[in-house]
Amino acid sequence: MLNAPIALREVDAATWDQAANTAQPFVRHQFLQLMEQHGNIIANYGWQPVHQRASDSFAPCYLKSHSWGEFVFDFAWAQSYEHYGLRYYPKLLVASPLTPIPGPRLLCPNDEARRSMAQQLIETASQLQTSSVHINFVTVDDQQALQSAGYLVRRDLHFCWRNRDYASFEDFLAQLRRSRRKNIRRERKKLADHGLDIRVIEGRAATREELDAMFQFYCRTFERKLNQPMLERQWFYQAADLGAVIILAYHNDQAIAGAWYFRDAERLYGRYWGATEDIPGLHFELCYYQGIEYAIKHSLQAFDPGVQGGRHKHPRGFEPRITSSCHYIVDAPFCRAIADSIKRENQYIEQQHEHWRRASPFIDS
Repeated sequence: MLNAPIALREVDAATWDQAANTAQPFVRHQFLQLMEQHGNIIANYGWQPVHQRASDSFAPCYLKSHSWGEFVFDFAWAQSYEHYGLRYYPKLLVASPLTPIPGPRLLCPNDEARRSMAQQLIETASQLQTSSVHINFVTVDDQQALQSAGYLVRRDLHFCWRNRDYASFEDFLAQLRRSRRKNIRRERKKLADHGLDIRVIEGRAATREELDAMFQFYCRTFERKLNQPMLERQWFYQAADLGAVIILAYHNDQAIAGAWYFRDAERLYGRYWGATEDIPGLHFELCYYQGIEYAIKHSLQAFDPGVQGGRHKHPRGFEPRITSSCHYIVDAPFCRAIADSIKRENQYIEQQHEHWRRASPFIDS
């Protein structure tokens, strides 16, 4: 029986969100729809939505013709396929687009439904004649269901800040080793000497001018990296209502930098950043320290600033944790080869996790 893909418009938003069962915005109906409407998550950009449904379960799926925007890197696998004259793309991806944040991917009510969806994805890959299925940044429940269905589990490191019931930023600093505490204070003092005005804006209260400024900062970051921005201006206008927090830096009443976050009842999530002036320490202030201050002020449990940059995040109080993605490789010989590669990679990740854990910047570690 053909597992026909569904469009988001064919599903009642409340039904989808009930299946997602998460306070995170990233797999909720409105967020995913906004990514398709104004985030260029469409076939012309290599993201063809082919969402799956089984009874009261869903999975946000995309037929991918490349591996950009996923933050779980499989370019070497694609090159190996090409070397042997095989086709790696298209592949089937289950993820929140452009979102390197762990969360539910199999939007199912129980373990049995997750196992069923894991198998349905394999069947869909066969029907669509894809090389593989990839589910990125999964939860433990999803991982168990996928692993039992024969998916490979790949590890990576993610650095997050944890709120230990801090009363203030100074309270947080007091828990760091002296050298780390001293460095952060020095960084913030140097930046304060520039006389910047830092403004924290809840998304729903943001003006069109503030949202336009943030959009320009976002575009500038991509232009500096010679990449094409995926999100349209309208995305910022509408995403502001989905739990966004915007932190802008002003100089002489002119916005010169900004950071875009999302939040839910428990966590803060770093998303985008950009600046028109290169001021030392400005990135750390807007993307790390202001996020920590916001999380403390609003009694949030954690702050996830996004992927990569461990050598900058770790000494500033962001602790390592292991994340997982799951992969089903259709071609048996390639599956065995990739499984061997993943095994070695996972061992390295475990070693790195232990290294960072032992080198904790906190006094009590």
